Amino acid sequence: MGDHLIHLVVGAVITVTIVRGGNGPDKAVNSYLQALQNGEASKAMALSDPGVANDQRVLLTDQVYGKARKRIDAFEIVSTTVSEDHATVVADLHQDGRKQQTNFNLRKANPGLLDDHWKMESSPLGSLTVTSDTPVQTVLVNGQELNVGLSGSITGATSVSFPALPGEYTVELPSSEKYLTAPKSTTLVVIGGAQAPPAASLKVEASEALKSEVMAQVDAHLADCVKSTEAQPANCPLNNYSSSRYSRNFHWALTTKPKFSLSKDPYGSSPWRLRTQTPGKATVSYERDNSYGFGIAGWKPTTDTISVSMSAGVTLEGGKVKLTYSNY
Repeated sequence: MGDHLIHLVVGAVITVTIVRGGNGPDKAVNSYLQALQNGEASKAMALSDPGVANDQRVLLTDQVYGKARKRIDAFEIVSTTVSEDHATVVADLHQDGRKQQTNFNLRKANPGLLDDHWKMESSPLGSLTVTSDTPVQTVLVNGQELNVGLSGSITGATSVSFPALPGEYTVELPSSEKYLTAPKSTTLVVIGGAQAPPAASLKVEASEALKSEVMAQVDAHLADCVKSTEAQPANCPLNNYSSSRYSRNFHWALTTKPKFSLSKDPYGSSPWRLRTQTPGKATVSYERDNSYGFGIAGWKPTTDTISVSMSAGVTLEGGKVKLTYSNY
């Protein structure tokens, strides 16, 4: 009877030891790394909360990370060290030919008879920086729309950074940014974070839609200008310097439209500037008093030809194109 009881006790101890061993700290780390390998960001975050604000977790989602290429492709648990309620697990991580040894710290959370409930502390994260030299409101990261609100800069690019898990991220403009175009930018967040934070830099240019809208507004503006009966229509590139006292009945006609170019304006107050490449020509027909106030008025029909040049700052406000004109 006594021997049988001893065997039962020993067997129970062995069973408890085996079960507790199967729930050791390395199990939590293994689950975490497997989640990274599978692209399961939400599971990884549940196992090791990064402790960052919710609005900074935009890349830490299954939708973004599940589409990341070049994630961790293999890992091995190297060692486990337990000291009372704390443990350190060392693992080798492999990513796209790289190898990085990383320490993971854990603590017991409500330990029980069969399970010490090891909880991972926050694991270090990398970061992804998105830059643009032109104002951009939204981008796509691995196909998911992200509000970045980049303002651009007169002297260079502005940027925004977000915590990111190891992997490859592709940043591009969404279709909603119809007036802008930029090549896709792909960058890799590597394990270990020894390198400088990677940046996805968007080289933004005016889309054909923006060029077409700008020219449509310019055409409409010039059409309104030539309707004027003034010698110098306000905010228009039409100027006849005849004296208003001795000239009247002005009629404008645009005979040759100027040719324009649209380009970035890094030192101006607008991100884009419309410039005249080849001046146009306009005629103005009017009556002029050749007596110039001496004797009887002698009104004679006159026609002058002038050169037409203009420029405009181009901005996007609330998704709409706005031009601010100037005669230079």
